[in-house]
Amino acid sequence: MSACNNNLELAVSLYMDDPSRVPPQSSTEEYRTPIPQRNEQLLPVVVPLRKLINLFVNIYSIVT
Repeated sequence: MSACNNNLELAVSLYMDDPSRVPPQSSTEEYRTPIPQRNEQLLPVVVPLRKLINLFVNIYSIVT
């Protein structure tokens, strides 16, 4: 598809004419800019023990 500039009709017709033939790539290919890297940090979260126990009890009751 990219060889046909995402033109579905052209890609299908070229394939139907000769499946081994691939049209030449255009000299002006488009490139996506790279995704910038991020530096993230997890923060500690304090969960009261009672809430944690209730969470596990609820999950267990759903599973069983």
